Amino acid sequence: MLRYIALSLLSVFSFSFSFEKPIFITGATSKVGRRVVEKLASKGIKTRCLIRNYTKAEEYFGNLDDVHLVKGDILDTSTLSHIMTGCSMSINLHGVYRKSNPLHKLKFDLHNKIEDKNHPYYVNYIGTKNIISACKQNNIDKIVRVTGLATAFSDSHPINLLFNSLYSDNIFWHKKSENDITSSGLSYTILRPGAIKEIEYEYVNLVPERTKPPATIGVDNLANVIVQTILPSRNKFEDEPYSFKNKIVACKGYNTRKGLVKKGVLSLLHH
Repeated sequence: MLRYIALSLLSVFSFSFSFEKPIFITGATSKVGRRVVEKLASKGIKTRCLIRNYTKAEEYFGNLDDVHLVKGDILDTSTLSHIMTGCSMSINLHGVYRKSNPLHKLKFDLHNKIEDKNHPYYVNYIGTKNIISACKQNNIDKIVRVTGLATAFSDSHPINLLFNSLYSDNIFWHKKSENDITSSGLSYTILRPGAIKEIEYEYVNLVPERTKPPATIGVDNLANVIVQTILPSRNKFEDEPYSFKNKIVACKGYNTRKGLVKKGVLSLLHH
């Protein structure tokens, strides 16, 4: 009994100590990002949000305690590492869907790099590489990244062929960034949701790496999963918390448990 109490106190102390430092977040003003920041703030967890539009961010988070807004850019390596100094982990929700224009040839600079800094090459790939580098410089050992369901498919899969052609190789650059994360040596969780909708499901099913499309999931459902990657807690379907460490996890919502095994099914609507 004494040993159990001692271990419990130690885990509580470790938990509270871990979150004395803020969590670094990109993509905080997105629909999912806003829910994540609000949920963490409601638990008294500090966040440091990298934002580009300060007015919009202030409108969203101005009344929340422990939310620190920092204007910056994931492509600016000279300031990114400084901004991330003192953070406990990195949650990366940034991304871009840039429509391809077959009538306009993609422009390259003198170094044979794409000129458009809003291209997925920069936002989804180079930006993530910069964050990984800044994590290592600041001894931040955990990263959580949200990409998408299609990154599980081969480049020749019809879905990937279609979306890469329509959206500037968006999936291709997400896949490249996932490879960098898994080989970085950092502790990681990569979440692959399907279609993210403004609806909520009663349950969320978590499976390794891939699931069948469209794998729809609610905005709030996904935000709950992201929070659970850093604040694991038991749910009524499992005796132990779902382990997200060093995993790529596909997730989708359900309104019924019919046909689902208990493992990996989370009751997250009111989590």
